[in-house]
Amino acid sequence: MMYRKLLVVVAACAAGFQAYAQSAPRFRAERVPTISPSCATSPGDALDINNAGAVIGQRCIDARNFAFIWSDGNIRLLPQDTQGNAQSLRLNDRFDAIMQVASATGERRHLFVRNDGATVQIDPLPGDFDLSLISLNNVQQVLGHSVGSAGGLPSGGVPFIWHRGRARALSALPDTFSLTASNLNDFGIAIGTSSNSQDNRFMDRRAVLWVFDTVMPLPLPDGAIGSTGIDINNRGQAVFSAHFDDDGTEPRPRTQVYLWDLGRSRALPLLPIGPDDVGLTAGAADISNHGQVVGVTVHREPFSEIPVRRATLWRDGAVHDLQDLLVDENGEPVTNLSLRAALAINDVGQILVREFIDPLEPPQYFVLTPVSATD
Repeated sequence: MMYRKLLVVVAACAAGFQAYAQSAPRFRAERVPTISPSCATSPGDALDINNAGAVIGQRCIDARNFAFIWSDGNIRLLPQDTQGNAQSLRLNDRFDAIMQVASATGERRHLFVRNDGATVQIDPLPGDFDLSLISLNNVQQVLGHSVGSAGGLPSGGVPFIWHRGRARALSALPDTFSLTASNLNDFGIAIGTSSNSQDNRFMDRRAVLWVFDTVMPLPLPDGAIGSTGIDINNRGQAVFSAHFDDDGTEPRPRTQVYLWDLGRSRALPLLPIGPDDVGLTAGAADISNHGQVVGVTVHREPFSEIPVRRATLWRDGAVHDLQDLLVDENGEPVTNLSLRAALAINDVGQILVREFIDPLEPPQYFVLTPVSATD
């Protein structure tokens, strides 16, 4: 009965969306200026991209981290008080944002920043003492995690959805020890992970959806020992990580990305590795409303303990190493970048990635924009 209700809801969410099937495009990369001249050795971060191609991040200015929005080649600092040190940033298509501002003494404020520059303080659930902000959607709902005892869970914290000054705690499965939310769509459906143990074991984790006031576990794929919820789009498609216990030779279980679509789960393919490589695992970070998924693939080469990380795109049932899809203005392959992780994707197909030119230097961030074959 629960799944029937869930399928009805996500099917309604999917109405109006059409199939989006094309071959993988080529991309041109544009650097996001996260490193400021006043803090040349301090790394900044780019954290999210909206459907207008705007990126939100933090960059160091005079030894403090300030939140910024980078759009059309220009940087705009977000309003925040003199404490500085902004983090936990997300951006929606209305150019609303969320952020945490921390002082040197450890005091933290959690802010919803409207597109007109006004800020609204978000507080923990009644009886709790702290919180963290996770995500927001295009109807100005904010997903957070309240810390304390008000949620009634042994872990002392509970996820919640905040909207227009009011917060609603998300419900838990029976015998839950801890809950972690990871994202929500524009219909207020959230995804996350439930655990029934404090030992942080993969076998105790289960990906869950919150559909209004109901929490529902996603089914485990055959052979999986646990799962972790990652993201859900407006079509009701969810991506989650399934964990598999292989032969015990690896310190962590093998992980593979799965797409859940109207009650059915399917594994997304893995990037190929060398015959002697080990430790292959894949993780998703984001899913667009067209069902494109981005994330990272990790493995180790023979006789090496240093992991090889590759920014990854799953599109139309195929998997792509984003490094192989980069071209310059002449359409020639780009070989001087090393894309380590894909962080977010918008509905235009633009992808926010992190890369290292030099392992000893701070990471840099790029927006990859699809280009047509005739450009």
